[in-house]
Parts: sequence; structure tokens; C-alpha cells
Amino acid sequence: MSNSIVDLVVLSVIARKKLTEKEIIKAAKDLARDYWNPTSDVICETVERLIIKNSLQVIKTRVGRVELLITSIGMDQLSALLLMFSCDEAEVGRGRLLEFIQLSSLDLIPDKVAVTIIQRMLNRANSLLDNLKKQERFPNMGQKFIDVWLKADREDLTNRANILSEIAKTNLLANNGCHLEAGRYQ
Repeated sequence: MSNSIVDLVVLSVIARKKLTEKEIIKAAKDLARDYWNPTSDVICETVERLIIKNSLQVIKTRVGRVELLITSIGMDQLSALLLMFSCDEAEVGRGRLLEFIQLSSLDLIPDKVAVTIIQRMLNRANSLLDNLKKQERFPNMGQKFIDVWLKADREDLTNRANILSEIAKTNLLANNGCHLEAGRYQ
């Protein structure tokens, strides 16, 4: 999955703006710094692989600057990668990274794809919250700090679900007729 994540990050970065390889490395590392820190070599290998797959195109500007541009194949690949990842199937510790990349890439892809991604993220957040509420029904005997942890986890999931509901309501789903349970856990 790691190669796909790097592909996703590189395509997302280049879809925003033509960049040099050095700029791509910096932007990719900055994109999700709190969740993931790939090496420059991994990013460079990914760029080379994406060029070979015709997902990226090398262009030379009038001033001799070599930049990379995402192609239509690359845009299709970006959409496919965003749809491919299901955060609930992600490696441990990668769920937040994938959510962050997906949210930061929604404005780059067709509305229909973005709607699907937001709905999946919202469903996941609501499902995690439901599971946590089921866990809370059973007392944790002898674990005096677990209640504080569960409360913080519940508040975090509630906030995520509400934020996703708001994103869906205001930016995507309101205009596309998609079913949404806005503010379900307020």
C-alpha cells in the first residue's frame, strides 16, 4: 500500500500546480507531515514511475526550468486511488493519513467521485462512533483511566463526524442529492 500512498500524494501535489522535482519532494513531505514522512528517494522513484506510466509529463519552460505536469491519465489515476482507499481497511496508523490526503484532494477530482469519498468517510466516522458507544455499555472494572480515554475518543469521533457532515452539506452533497445524516451525534 505504501507505493500507492506515495503515488496518491505525488499526483495530488502535481495536480495543483506544475512543479520541479525538488518542489514536488518538499510539497509531498509537507502535505501530511504530522502523519507520514517519506524519504526523498521514495518520492523521486515514484515520480519516475509515474512518468513511465504516462501519469506525469515532463515539460521544459521557456526559461529552461524542467517541470512536471499531471496528464489526463494521471488525473484518472488520482481519482481511482482516492476511491481505492477505504480508511477502515487501512494499515494501523494510516487511516488519518488517508483521510487527510482524501480531504485535501477533493477539489481536484470530479464531484461524483468527491461525493462518494465524503460519504464513505462519513459512514466510517459514524460506524466507529457507534462501535465506541457499544463498548461504553460495558463497564471497565478496575481500569480507572479508560473512561477518560473513551470520552476523549468519543469526542474526537463526534467532531470528525460533524465536520464531515458539514463538509458534505455545504460543499458537495447538498447539490448532488446524496443521503446524509447531518449532525447525527451533536
